[in-house]
Amino acid sequence: MLLLEDILIKIKNCIDVPYNLGYNLDEDDTYSAIDPVRDCLYEAGLNKECDIANGVSKVVIIPRNSAYVIKTPLFGSWYYPEEYNEENDEYYTDYENPYFDEYTGAYYEDAEIDYSNYCELEEYLYNFTVENDVSDMFAKTEFFGYAKGDRPVYISEKCKGFHWGDRKPSDASKTLVKDKRDSTPGWSKMDSTITALFVDDYGTERAAKLFQFLYDFDITDLHSDNVMISEKTGKIVITDYSGFFN
Repeated sequence: MLLLEDILIKIKNCIDVPYNLGYNLDEDDTYSAIDPVRDCLYEAGLNKECDIANGVSKVVIIPRNSAYVIKTPLFGSWYYPEEYNEENDEYYTDYENPYFDEYTGAYYEDAEIDYSNYCELEEYLYNFTVENDVSDMFAKTEFFGYAKGDRPVYISEKCKGFHWGDRKPSDASKTLVKDKRDSTPGWSKMDSTITALFVDDYGTERAAKLFQFLYDFDITDLHSDNVMISEKTGKIVITDYSGFFN
């Protein structure tokens, strides 16, 4: 069990946002997802202690003086529906009545989880990383409690951002990845540079075990924003592994 830090509990308790927190995917309007959370932090006097980021399925609150981050799901996204005008015999975009489209893709076989909650799916998948002896190559995500309105909140290992050029894979790993990408399952799940860095950090045998795991469990959306550097080990890890399908 994690040792709970005061800052994490304060963040969890101050989050008060509606179920339909989200943003317009077509317009990539991320502010509509982040600003309500930032307002909560401001009201609690925590805004100067935290950074905020988001993806399509989650908002991440990053306390500057903590070994962990807070995650809370985005259960869907907004879009402007297309409506039909009979009088003009044409379709138009209704900007006055945006529609909240709940996600349904957070699914894994017979798992009893909320199909709109990608944080819960991520927590569920982490259990399989432990069973398959690849958990050290993932940032652990686990349930932390409920914020106001019964909004679920999760906690995950804090990692450093991965930036292109910060680390370069060895020539041997790059050659190995080039040979394996088209012929071996899982070796093409991530960018070739990132794949080679996993080989450098964990060795060929363990990296191959990871890539097979990604293939077997059909984990997708493994772009460069979803891998980071562990602050504990200094090695590359996968930080967002719920994928996204809707």
